[in-house]
Amino acid sequence: MNLYSKLLIMGAVCCLCACDVSQPATASEQPHADIALRYSISHVLTGAAIVGAKVCYQLPKDTIACATTDENGVAETSWPNPKPGDTLVTISKEGYLTDAWTGRYDDDVLKRWQQEQTTDDDFVHFQYTIPPVSLFSVLLGMVGADKNHSGGHVFFWVKDEQGKGINGVEAEVLSDEGASVGPVYYPTATGTIDLKQTSSTAAGLLTAVNIPAGDVTVKVKAAGLTCTPLETYHSDAPNAVTVPVLAAAMTKGSFVCK
Repeated sequence: MNLYSKLLIMGAVCCLCACDVSQPATASEQPHADIALRYSISHVLTGAAIVGAKVCYQLPKDTIACATTDENGVAETSWPNPKPGDTLVTISKEGYLTDAWTGRYDDDVLKRWQQEQTTDDDFVHFQYTIPPVSLFSVLLGMVGADKNHSGGHVFFWVKDEQGKGINGVEAEVLSDEGASVGPVYYPTATGTIDLKQTSSTAAGLLTAVNIPAGDVTVKVKAAGLTCTPLETYHSDAPNAVTVPVLAAAMTKGSFVCK
């Protein structure tokens, strides 16, 4: 795996390692105990801890809490009185591409947190790696895009139930009006991009770059399969999800197809 595939595939390992399950609850119950959140942020290539990165946990129209990573690349916050809904984790630091990880909090997510508990502490633990801007500029160069990347970017991974990328997925990224916001590119597992590629390679990756900030709908089509938004916002419709695009940031998420 070369450095470009690390940028795309290894952009984050979201390890929901632990949460307090001493009093089991569902996301729909009110009131619900605060959720303690811990983030570990590191360099996408070297694995070195990133000191001074700003991490914010947000709802679509409200910032819950922000914290700055310490000398170990760790930041801790909490979410008081959590309620079901879409969530967004943004990670920013000068010299690095801002990541915007879409997600949601609901009964299924809480159940997964409980099942994946591996420690005795009360934190839900997220681990992210972020790329320097200079590295991301290489990808922009591959597709002939403006390396100033003042627009926003979208990156999704389409995978099967075992977490393997799906070949042959076609995708569109659409504006609120239903118009295409630009071409979709399909990186390979080694991170290269063939501009003639019209569907995903075996890596199951898709990206759109330098698109206007605002909400976009990512639509995917996998022959014979139904794709459900997984690590991203909730969607009532299969094969599609609407997510925010932020200026000079990469919005990320995934679909699982079966």
